Amino acid sequence: MLALLKIGGIAFVLAGMYILPLIYLCHRKRTGLIDKCLAGVVVLIPAVLFFVAISLITANVPFWDDYDAIMRYVCRPTMERMVHLFDLHNQHRIVTVRLFLEGMVALTGKVDFKVCMLCGSAQLLIVFICFSFFYIRQFGKILGLIFVSSCSWLLFSLHNFANAFWALTAIQNFGVIMWAFLAITFFHFRSRRGCCISAWGCAAIAVFTSAQGLAVLVIFSFMLLLAPQDAPGYEQTFNWPGLIKHVFNRIRSFRYGSAILVSLMLTVICSYFYMKGFSPGEVELRSASASMFDKILYVVAFLGNPVMLLPLAIAVGSVVIVAFVFIAISFPRLPKLMRPLFFFSLFLLACDIAGVNFRAESPYSGLCYRYYIIVACLYISLLGLLLSLIRFNSKWYRRLGVSISYLCSFFCLVFTLLFWRQLEERSESLRVNLLTWPQSNDGLRYDETRIEEASNALEQMEKKGLYDHATVRRKGEALPETTVPWVELHFP
Repeated sequence: MLALLKIGGIAFVLAGMYILPLIYLCHRKRTGLIDKCLAGVVVLIPAVLFFVAISLITANVPFWDDYDAIMRYVCRPTMERMVHLFDLHNQHRIVTVRLFLEGMVALTGKVDFKVCMLCGSAQLLIVFICFSFFYIRQFGKILGLIFVSSCSWLLFSLHNFANAFWALTAIQNFGVIMWAFLAITFFHFRSRRGCCISAWGCAAIAVFTSAQGLAVLVIFSFMLLLAPQDAPGYEQTFNWPGLIKHVFNRIRSFRYGSAILVSLMLTVICSYFYMKGFSPGEVELRSASASMFDKILYVVAFLGNPVMLLPLAIAVGSVVIVAFVFIAISFPRLPKLMRPLFFFSLFLLACDIAGVNFRAESPYSGLCYRYYIIVACLYISLLGLLLSLIRFNSKWYRRLGVSISYLCSFFCLVFTLLFWRQLEERSESLRVNLLTWPQSNDGLRYDETRIEEASNALEQMEKKGLYDHATVRRKGEALPETTVPWVELHFP
């Protein structure tokens, strides 16, 4: 308890120091170039800390599905790899991951798992730019940047370690979020031909990054019910009768009605062929047989998973659902520019609900750090939507922005201070245990029933010169004789 209080006190002071420049900006009646640069630097601090953490903590070491999705793939001959480019990996077709590996091998002749982590995590920068676009356009430069500082802390939090510190998921899980967000954003501006083509292109890439990308096609069908951003004569806001009339008129139109029907048919056809050949495993079968109550608890706990305690997660998740319902009821009043954030929220909720079919064997399954990126993006989207619905004067908006930014920075700093050392120990155990191979397979972090397959994949990688596990050995370090225990995150 004393350690937690000490960490909380340090985080309290650090968050206060971080927020001082934002308080200064709040009291500026006019903002010059220096003020805008200061705001930009403050906003980017969480991203800098995030990538510094990846650089310092992680090592060029494979983890879990990396042995299958990455190693076994690149060990195949070139033409055979092309044949297997679209193969299922679990319930996903990870084409973009495989193409990234093709590019890496072609350019460097090696597979570097740490580079995968860094490049995959860099996709969050594009997500951040998208959020910044909507916030700054809606709330103005300085006020928008103050709100964006909150987004930065949530998006670049070390809560993302379960994806960022894993080569496969850094490319795949961050990638599908990025491509989906880009697709929805471009589709909102689809009256411009370039944006329309870009939207469908990004949607296709999202689908071939992860099965979650299929939800983008469903979202497009909903978005077709409304006119795009630049449609002439299209009102910024509606009331519900006006919105229903607008939707009904578009459905009655042969052009738009056909487009909606084609979009829905495309979704069904793509989903059928996408999942063709998928065989549910034990986890999926247990999830399918879970009670409806457990499935509902899973969905709600998922929405509150950053707190990682089931009762609190359910409470937070319930608040998130109430906020989304309020926004949905208020949808006609949403500024036209902010509607892509609503549809992006729908996509993120669809990812949560779809997980019921694959992971809802118990409500505790929703408490997983790999899902944090989905929930963080949902929080940021809902925050922007709520702020655009609630009317304050500029003075109160700025105070609210600083308060929210302080809470977000404090929350993320507490996590960083609590678990930095444990994350170092976790990565160190991966590195040290890998050095016990090939004398022993016990150091390979993979499914115990398939550990021999992982060893064979690693051996093939080394024979082909694509990877050398000895490079993770430090200068003068003696080879370990036994493995060290795997570190699970826990409160001090």
